[in-house]
Amino acid sequence: MPLMLTLPQLFLAGLGAGQFIGAPIGAHMVVSKGTRFIRPVFISMVLAVTARLIWQNFH
Repeated sequence: MPLMLTLPQLFLAGLGAGQFIGAPIGAHMVVSKGTRFIRPVFISMVLAVTARLIWQNFH
């Protein structure tokens, strides 16, 4: 009997796979490139999310 997943289950499986793959890659980048690379990426993502939330709230 084949395993049938619903759309939310497939979505959650995709999120889990992304976390499973992305976590080691991100950890390796932090160790190899250090905070000089990670800090600007983190700040730019925080600013992007903040801008998106402000845009959604006032648009």
